[in-house]
Amino acid sequence: MPEQLQSHDYADAVAGNLRGYDSLKTAAYSSGAPHLLHDSVRNLYRSLADQIARRYPGGHVLDLGAGEGGATAEFLERGLRVTAVDLSSSQLEALKGRCAHHGANLQTIQGDVLGVLDSLVEQYDAVALISFAHHVPDYIQLLEVCARSLKPSGSILTFQDPVLWGSRGLLSHTFSRLAYFAWRIAQGDVWGGLRRHLRRKVLGVYLSNDPKDNEEYHAVRNGLDQHAMARSLEAQGFSCHIYYYFSTQGMIWQWIGERLRAENSFGLIASSERVAIARDLGGTEPQPNRVNRLE
Repeated sequence: MPEQLQSHDYADAVAGNLRGYDSLKTAAYSSGAPHLLHDSVRNLYRSLADQIARRYPGGHVLDLGAGEGGATAEFLERGLRVTAVDLSSSQLEALKGRCAHHGANLQTIQGDVLGVLDSLVEQYDAVALISFAHHVPDYIQLLEVCARSLKPSGSILTFQDPVLWGSRGLLSHTFSRLAYFAWRIAQGDVWGGLRRHLRRKVLGVYLSNDPKDNEEYHAVRNGLDQHAMARSLEAQGFSCHIYYYFSTQGMIWQWIGERLRAENSFGLIASSERVAIARDLGGTEPQPNRVNRLE
């Protein structure tokens, strides 16, 4: 990992995310996020939300980095109570408008996630990080802190994070990059994006005052190490299942990637109760780091 990236602190990421997800970008995010855009990805996420709802009927979910509520709504629609946390006031306003009909089952907290976690007293049945962990510099530490907010039988769910680049094979990595660049060309500021890419990859320079360098930490550290996440949680007594799938912004590239069986994204469920997870999956007691694909 480049030295410049190691020197970034959490405050840089907080500031970058606040600038990146203001009210002007809420609608743009919703229309371009793969987990909200594509039926196949959304259906996989719903199946994981179903697992949480079956395990904790009427339970309480802490949804970190909840954003505009597209993922939060799935928990509420399954009869779960949700405390949604986000740094952006505009995103939370969109969330509250979208989920207002769920009444008292929804609570919201505005603030940075680590600060909120430090102040919480209640313990939760599940903690969800949906399209969020890749925004955080030390995502392994974040998972460790999340575990302390769980009830003894609780679970952690992550979803829509990029795998560690190259960890799912050359085809998946190459096609994923091709699909992204094809989509990116149509978004404008192509030369600015190219300059940032060259600065990061060729010069190894990451700027703490550049929102683009802080909004998407996965772009500067080549994805998230999904196996390191599982190992960290297993060391705390959890059993982990990783779900691999393909996601990209463009509709046609999504269609092609799925048929190539490319895998560039993952979700993870970590539970402190091995038998309950096995019952959810309809199988025998799972082994740590077992990989599960839902077609």
